[in-house]
Amino acid sequence: MSFLLQELIVDLEVSCLHGALQRIAFYLSENCSDDYSDVELPSTKANVASLLNLTAESFSRGLHKLAACGLLSTSRRNITINRPEELKR
Repeated sequence: MSFLLQELIVDLEVSCLHGALQRIAFYLSENCSDDYSDVELPSTKANVASLLNLTAESFSRGLHKLAACGLLSTSRRNITINRPEELKR
């Protein structure tokens, strides 16, 4: 029960105090695979955006901005993180 409460507090903090790009980067870094390079979105981009308290358009723009910086690349629901340390920052 305390683990779930702690997760809820972290999610609330992230959605209230961080901007869209920070929320996307946090989500991707928390949900990446063990080799820390690939993330497969569990649902549609619109559902993930809703989870992050973003519109689908804001989520897509954020992914495009991060891709333009060379931090990641996307292919439908698969996201490859090119520079994981910079994404964490």
